[in-house]
Amino acid sequence: MACGVAVVGTNVDGIREIIKNGYDGLLCSTDYLSIRNSIYRLIHDTQLRRKLGINARKRILSEFRLERIVFLERLIYENI
Repeated sequence: MACGVAVVGTNVDGIREIIKNGYDGLLCSTDYLSIRNSIYRLIHDTQLRRKLGINARKRILSEFRLERIVFLERLIYENI
């Protein structure tokens, strides 16, 4: 996502909190057919792949950049 690449992730705890399905990546079930279909969709839909990649990069820069993570961790330590 940080590289501006569309991602496929399984719809499980931890992943579903990072990927917004259809906005910055695709969420799928954990079975191989669902994973395969999501990858196939990205391979064959250039516009979707490009849109998801652009949105993924923007989201990482706004929500997960190092300065923001350090700030949030500092808040946690200050409130312990």
